[in-house]
Amino acid sequence: SRDKRGVFEGRMAFVEGANPEKNIHQLLHTLDAVTPRLKERQDDLAFVRNVISSNDFKILMRLYQEVTSGRTKDTRPVSLNALEVSHSLIYDLDSVPDPLTSELMDLLSDPHINALITAHDYVANKEYPSEYMEDSKGDRIKTIWMQKGNNPLGATIKQLNDNNVCISRVLHGSVADKSGLLHPGDILHSINGESVDGKSIDEIADIMQNLQGIVAFKITPASDYNGKSSRNRQPVMKVRTHFSYDPTMDDHLPCQEAGLSFNRGDILTIVDQEDPDWWQAIKEGNAGTGLVPSLLQQQRRDYSNHAKGQLNKKLGTLGTLRRKIKARKVVYDSSHRHDYCSGDALPYDEVVKIAPQNNRPRPLILTSSTHPYIKLQDVVSHLMTTHKGHFMTVHHSSQASAATPVAPAIRDILQVMESGQTCLIALPSNLISKYYVPALKPFVIFFRAPREEHVPQLTSAEYNRLSKDNARQESLYFHMYDVVKEYSDVQSTSRNVFMIANRLRKDFQWIPASWTQKV
Repeated sequence: SRDKRGVFEGRMAFVEGANPEKNIHQLLHTLDAVTPRLKERQDDLAFVRNVISSNDFKILMRLYQEVTSGRTKDTRPVSLNALEVSHSLIYDLDSVPDPLTSELMDLLSDPHINALITAHDYVANKEYPSEYMEDSKGDRIKTIWMQKGNNPLGATIKQLNDNNVCISRVLHGSVADKSGLLHPGDILHSINGESVDGKSIDEIADIMQNLQGIVAFKITPASDYNGKSSRNRQPVMKVRTHFSYDPTMDDHLPCQEAGLSFNRGDILTIVDQEDPDWWQAIKEGNAGTGLVPSLLQQQRRDYSNHAKGQLNKKLGTLGTLRRKIKARKVVYDSSHRHDYCSGDALPYDEVVKIAPQNNRPRPLILTSSTHPYIKLQDVVSHLMTTHKGHFMTVHHSSQASAATPVAPAIRDILQVMESGQTCLIALPSNLISKYYVPALKPFVIFFRAPREEHVPQLTSAEYNRLSKDNARQESLYFHMYDVVKEYSDVQSTSRNVFMIANRLRKDFQWIPASWTQKV
């Protein structure tokens, strides 16, 4: 914003001609001044503060001052042909019998001094050599260098139809990405002087994996090879996952070492969507970038798995004929999405983080299996009794019953929210969608069945019915659950709900991005 930019511009005016330590102190003071306005960028602010406080930054400040202090000096070259002057001087001094003259002639004749003087003439005449060279095939080749430490390079390769090897992707935040020198589509010719011609992809990958120190690549940039410029960064997107992923079990992943594992419900930062099949992501709380299936890729898999399951059910009814029928390959068709996605569920749901809603708390929807063992309505009553003034519920119709609950009106829930109390609603999962709207922004808690040994009062048959209903509810409506807890009894479950309600009044929370978008 304008005010933040003005603060920085005003402070940076002190840099030139001032003491470096004083300037750094002023920069840190400016950073402290804008911190309250950037509550969601605390990690970035901490990083900037560490950079400004480092010794390297102090050295750069001193160097900056040395450079800027000499701006008024005349830096035009005295001569544009210093090498010719040097040779003329050697010729003139050749006849002078003096030890100092001989020493000067030796210096001027030294090949390193000659190279330095030649470089001076190139710069003085602005005759800069091209960064490219041409090989025997006429291809423009560029040499790039980068420093490789213990961290992976972060670039994967693939073979093209013309047998050229190219960079297929560069992982966000990796050594290659930070260098800014390697890009997807760059044609690779050699690594540290070793040609990649005739080598397999695995052999080249092994070479790249074992690189250390200063590494030299000879490449043809993608813009020269296919006429396309380097990729543009897409905006970063946060998503909640609705499936679990283990890259070690995925045979289609182009590079298993680069895969990122996650569990259902994890928050991912999608930093690159260039590849239609594989996105680059960072898991919340982790630093490394890895590959995950793209939205389209996972939708294809979901549809394929669903179709195979339906086919197996049909084949199962055919007895011995099952072995004689060949399963056909299923091709994804986005028009059939609702045939395999429950409700509006997608593999990923874009989310944003919102501040705590203390004055207008989010309503809590408690849901579970419909089995009578789980008594969520009793939990609501217990909380209202033990924490008066903190919780409130909305009244159901007089015709409501445990078997056929009547959903409360949204306007009644809004009235409770405006009062500053937390609205508690116990609902079956199939009614949640009515309240899963931006006006309410509900926080949904699903209580799954406890383990069988914890419910000895249930027969084996009763527990199986409870467990199956539990699994069905989760599979159909998980995309609307914010948290999943195990139900134990009314008192313990009430304590869990109370702690969650308190946390929502203090902590930032993830909600669907669609709830914050203006239509």
